[in-house]
Amino acid sequence: MRNLVFVLMIAVVAGGCSASKNTTPSTIGLVRLDNYFIGLNNSLDTGYNYKVITDKATFEKDFKESASSGAAVRKPDFGGQTVVAVIHNGPPNQRKEIVMDGAGYNGSQMYVYYHIRETLSSAVTTYLPGLGLATVPKVQQVKKVNFYQDSVLVKTVPADIY
Repeated sequence: MRNLVFVLMIAVVAGGCSASKNTTPSTIGLVRLDNYFIGLNNSLDTGYNYKVITDKATFEKDFKESASSGAAVRKPDFGGQTVVAVIHNGPPNQRKEIVMDGAGYNGSQMYVYYHIRETLSSAVTTYLPGLGLATVPKVQQVKKVNFYQDSVLVKTVPADIY
């Protein structure tokens, strides 16, 4: 009888150790960066482009402040933040407004959520690519950033630049 109890206890402990852990991502703060546009020296693929930026020099090369907005421009603090970007490079009559919704992480993966608002206009004379830009806290163990449009995974970008 003692042996049976001992074997059952071992089975319970072993089963508890091998049970799947909760894999729900922890929510982290995402702060939208408004009043920026894509620098003209960027070479973008047609369609959607995804970026993870961890240093000021790259950020300032890729993005410029919009001087005409008149609003205060929030600047990222690369000591504790990473910038994530979704850029749509398409025809002028298919302008996209990219809205950054939130972020989370779980272990070595970060999750960035966004959605699209179509802003069609036939009277467009100049074109700037659609831009969703935000900061997220720097999480040292993150190796991949997964971008989700309307809760559907669309792109995974390596983040081994930490």
